[in-house]
Amino acid sequence: MLKLYDYLDTLFQLNKKNDAFPENGPLLFANDILQELQISNNSEKSEAIKRAIQNCITLGMPLSKNFKRVYRFTSEGILPDWQTSPLAGYLIIINCSPKHEYVAKAQLFFAVKFIK
Repeated sequence: MLKLYDYLDTLFQLNKKNDAFPENGPLLFANDILQELQISNNSEKSEAIKRAIQNCITLGMPLSKNFKRVYRFTSEGILPDWQTSPLAGYLIIINCSPKHEYVAKAQLFFAVKFIK
């Protein structure tokens, strides 16, 4: 859980610096984010990613700077994934269902950071 908070704090600091689209900044993988949040249901994963993509479309943010379809080699074989900007990672987290404990904690973390 501590690793998740470190990740969330880094993500918040990048967005606070108004560096949502870093040219050479950290790129995150959607499946890694969702794994940290302990979400294993594929339909829940897909829904959170679709909502995050829809956020970008609705707000006119370039998808090419936030989401890139990639394929990763794992012990299970070659699996599809999304490489995301820090902003897209944040959007995925806030679009996950808060019925998961770590998602609810992450969403609360962002709310508290925003209020400060």
